[in-house]
Amino acid sequence: MSWDELLEGVFSGYFKAKDRFSKKKKQALITAEHTVRLEDVKSKLSIIARALTGDVINIYPAEREGGYKNYNFFLPVFYAEMPSMEQNMAFYLYRTLYLTVQYELGLNWEADANKSLAESRQAALEYASEVLEVLFEKYPVTREIHTQLYDYYTQKSTEKHPADYSFLYGKWMKNHPEDADKNPL
Repeated sequence: MSWDELLEGVFSGYFKAKDRFSKKKKQALITAEHTVRLEDVKSKLSIIARALTGDVINIYPAEREGGYKNYNFFLPVFYAEMPSMEQNMAFYLYRTLYLTVQYELGLNWEADANKSLAESRQAALEYASEVLEVLFEKYPVTREIHTQLYDYYTQKSTEKHPADYSFLYGKWMKNHPEDADKNPL
């Protein structure tokens, strides 16, 4: 599925990968033909996020799964889990649209929250169904992308290593009220 097809599906109904891989494997993934790098799609994703939210959303590389904080979306530096470049591009589109819905729903920690990484991932997982309900209604193409990704992570799991859906739902981050006033729009 090309970017044009993905974007058409989205708009038709509505107007640093750290600790995950060894250094050698990470370099092999980054150079693989099916790998999509955030730096290559960041500008398109920013335009989408800005158009959908009406706010100046900036996209930055995440250490791992990412999330959002005020007007900033954090996404993985690269994504190569799926077998084709189109599927890996679809992951970035899915995550950006997911974050726009999460952002609109205001699902994130407040500035005074002091939560661990595990609690932040758990909160994202607990509220995923709420975000997905709105996401699938607004952007029906995301249902198929989500299903493919969910099935992939489910099949990848083992008894020793249960399914990790954090790349689908991210983690909750802290919003800071003083930074929220700096939106230039």
